[in-house]
Amino acid sequence: MKIERIEMIYSQGTAEKREDGFIVNPPFFGVVDGFSAPYHYKMEQNFFDEMSGGEMVRQVVLETFYGAKPNSSLEDLILQVNRRIGEIQTAQRIPIDRSDLLAGASFAFVKVKVEAETIEVIQGGNCFAVWQHVSGKIGTTKNQAFYHEADANLEISLLLEKHKGNRKEMWVDFYPILCKMRRRDYNNPNSETGFAVLNGQSQLAQCWQKVEIPLREIEILLLYTDGFTRLALNGEKRELKLLVSIYQKERLNQILKETRQIETKLKKSSYIDYQEATAVAVKFGG
Repeated sequence: MKIERIEMIYSQGTAEKREDGFIVNPPFFGVVDGFSAPYHYKMEQNFFDEMSGGEMVRQVVLETFYGAKPNSSLEDLILQVNRRIGEIQTAQRIPIDRSDLLAGASFAFVKVKVEAETIEVIQGGNCFAVWQHVSGKIGTTKNQAFYHEADANLEISLLLEKHKGNRKEMWVDFYPILCKMRRRDYNNPNSETGFAVLNGQSQLAQCWQKVEIPLREIEILLLYTDGFTRLALNGEKRELKLLVSIYQKERLNQILKETRQIETKLKKSSYIDYQEATAVAVKFGG
């Protein structure tokens, strides 16, 4: 099997900063969704050389992966990124054991190992990898952050109702809730709702998902951040099949278009009008 086609898409939506990124540096592919430490308008936000925390993390990821040699280990690259993120934050005297004070990122990275005839997938947080086998069977990494996001979305919806849609005031009330949730879940292998994020903490590798897929069996591989689609966030096979079907017929632009239409209807209960959205699609054949 060989790579026949590679497609990428990025949309900033209404996000103030560009904290999403994609990797297309064969044999490495990936998406990253950066985030800053929690804050609200009544407090100061941490910056790193004039970058937000999410921008800093995105930059470290892109610099590392685009500078990688083809024979580099995928695990080693991710751990290298994570160490660098930790060093940058430690230099600002941010406690590395306080996940609620750290910037970080969700991620989905792959290495296409042509000689070994496998695709290695390592994922953390609410970025996704979905693949279609030649047989038509669908495979996916699970949404590690499903329960975390469900809790957060419920709280945000209730607080927006309380503050009559005022997002700035909502964030003031949501701030301590979000901090508590991040301490509970981020890189916590002992929590039922724990999951992996790139934030410099050493427990990362204990929490990420790792999958090896036979290369000869794969036709399509999709990598995307949570803002790219409202489909398949809970891993249901019928939604995954629909997602791949839309891609096959109308490509990445149509999936994003449909996502924006859904977001328009959900503005009143959301913390943002339109999320950042990033995706990479790889078609195999021959």
